Amino acid sequence: MRKRFERRTIGLFCILMAGIIGIMGSVYRIIGDEGILAAAAQQGTYRCTIASFRGTIYDTNLQALTGLGELTKLSSPLDSEDIFWVNERYQEDQDAVHVIGYLDGDGNGVDGIEKAYNGYLADGGQLSAVYQVDALNQAIAGMERTIDDTSELQNKGVVLTLDKEIQEIAQEAAEKYLTKGSVLVTEIPSCEIRASVSLPTYSPYDVADTLDEKGAPLLNRAFSSYPVGSVFKLVVAAAALEKGVSTSLVYDCPGSISVDGMEFKCFNGVGHGKVDLEKAIAYSCNGYFIKLTEQMKPEELLSMAEKLGFGSSVELAPGMSSSAGNLPVKKDLSNPKAKANFSFGQGDLLATPLQIAAMVNTIASGGLYTEPSLVEGLVDEKLVLTEREQPKQAERVISSQTAAFLQKAMRASIEYGTSKKGKPSANGAGAKTSTAETGQIVEGQQVVQSWISGFYPASNPKYVITVFAEDGVGGGTSCGPVFQEIADNLPIND
Repeated sequence: MRKRFERRTIGLFCILMAGIIGIMGSVYRIIGDEGILAAAAQQGTYRCTIASFRGTIYDTNLQALTGLGELTKLSSPLDSEDIFWVNERYQEDQDAVHVIGYLDGDGNGVDGIEKAYNGYLADGGQLSAVYQVDALNQAIAGMERTIDDTSELQNKGVVLTLDKEIQEIAQEAAEKYLTKGSVLVTEIPSCEIRASVSLPTYSPYDVADTLDEKGAPLLNRAFSSYPVGSVFKLVVAAAALEKGVSTSLVYDCPGSISVDGMEFKCFNGVGHGKVDLEKAIAYSCNGYFIKLTEQMKPEELLSMAEKLGFGSSVELAPGMSSSAGNLPVKKDLSNPKAKANFSFGQGDLLATPLQIAAMVNTIASGGLYTEPSLVEGLVDEKLVLTEREQPKQAERVISSQTAAFLQKAMRASIEYGTSKKGKPSANGAGAKTSTAETGQIVEGQQVVQSWISGFYPASNPKYVITVFAEDGVGGGTSCGPVFQEIADNLPIND
């Protein structure tokens, strides 16, 4: 009886304890659920960066050259239905891409102005969305998000000397006639670069694929050096005139001339007959210039070339310079054959289109040499110029009389000489062509580099146009039509 009572007592105790434990478990569950609910009710904010921007690269008229790409749809990482539209940095057919450069995967400048001013351009502000979120970082339904927009900072940037209108004129003409080459348009007398084109071009979005393409699309040919040819005769003529050689000096050209056992020919070996200095420039007579340099010392020729910028690079932006090319030294020209080659721009001489443009600018400016420039300065987000590049100082390197004669000879070249295929439809011009031999033979044909550089219009010239055709067929044929089309479309009444 007693044992039965004890078993009953123990059973009741167990039932009682189980009930107590059950009640306590329910209490804990209630407390836990309420804690979660309380935590969920707590609100916070969460910032999503939608887009980061870079500063803008502008032309001389504060027309944007970057930030004009197609509109791209971006969605918030917190709310995929929250849509934003922003412009890509580059256009697919980006103007002046070899000058502007491109970015790496982290958004840093790798080439061109993008690289030169990466530190200044890097912080162009952000577009952010701020959401009300719960403890689980989930956007709270019905709560309006706010926008934090500092993208006005992308208005700050770098101002170039390029003119968007002229750049597009030059680009269109170059792409119409050239496969590989370059075009430069510089303003007289400042030698500020208004247009710079290099072909073939590339997309700043497909740089990796471009590395494997033929024709080296990433190379900026406007600032690279090449064999020069007969446009260098202007340098030789300037040196002779400064020495006192008469413009009326006459040479009877039979079509070829022998120097130390080596024969030098004029184009196709055709003689020009009796020519003075003006006609020798207009017809590009090699024999005349070989005879002319026989009256001159190598150092006189080299000194003039140096004064006109040959053999020196030009820093166009921080860490961004053109090639120096190659200017032979005095010892090289002690060889009569080397000196004869040098007289019409052949041999070891190499120069950039930029150097040729600066040389012609000197002639068109009345004898004052000014180093080319590309950057005007920096602007803040209000487009106020905060840093201005110091203007390049002009230096007299040839007399105004020498410059005037060379202008006259270049006008003759356009009217009846080798440059006539570049003659504009109106207002005239002055120019000099080149067909530079490279010594390379491809499929039985000599590879030549073709040039034309000149000023426009003929009177009170405003622009220098320099066209280079890599692997062309001749200065007049390959480059003349480009020169003509650009001149016909340039604004000269501004």
